[in-house]
Amino acid sequence: MRLKGRPDVGAAIATACPEVTAPHQDLDSDIQVQEAGKPQQDGPTKAAAPGFERNIKPRLHNLDIHTWTTKMASIERQVCRVESNGNAAGTGFLVGPNAVLTNWHVVKDAAHGNQIAGITCRFDYYRSDGNARNPGIPVAVAGDGCVSHRAYSQAETTPAPDAPEPTGDELDFALLKLAEPIGNADAGGHPRGWVVLPANEVPLEKGAPLLIV
Repeated sequence: MRLKGRPDVGAAIATACPEVTAPHQDLDSDIQVQEAGKPQQDGPTKAAAPGFERNIKPRLHNLDIHTWTTKMASIERQVCRVESNGNAAGTGFLVGPNAVLTNWHVVKDAAHGNQIAGITCRFDYYRSDGNARNPGIPVAVAGDGCVSHRAYSQAETTPAPDAPEPTGDELDFALLKLAEPIGNADAGGHPRGWVVLPANEVPLEKGAPLLIV
């Protein structure tokens, strides 16, 4: 093992971990790049050292961890637990000072039973490492709380929710009006805010990961 300009460091590492000095017997390992479990025809097939990073890195996007964590913390403040009569039913997120977007299947039963007033959106709820729970801030839904909604596809009730694909109207969403504009309030020293559509269209790549908070 050699470190350019620091043979003493290399020697110290080799002394502490002698296995690193063992010759590599498999420097030309076969690899297979897959997408959704299917091999990609144009993917690299060999991982000859020191080329593994060169083969894989073009398929990864650069990530600024500070920007990512800052935006994640902001989004976390805008996400709520949707409760029906005190029971967790799903999640939603602020799209305005007093507007929460959630799924229709989360509030359908309450809406059909004229029990929308029994829906509560709880913000800042979480469990710590010690499993202690922060109760968060409950915000009631207004009496006329379901402003708009679209039903879900019947395929969603089957083991194969993509067959048949939903129509353009089967969007499975419900827009709820809160009894107070919590989006305008302070949240732990930060403005809570709400999720807004980007000013410019963001290109979405097929197969790109999706993270739901």
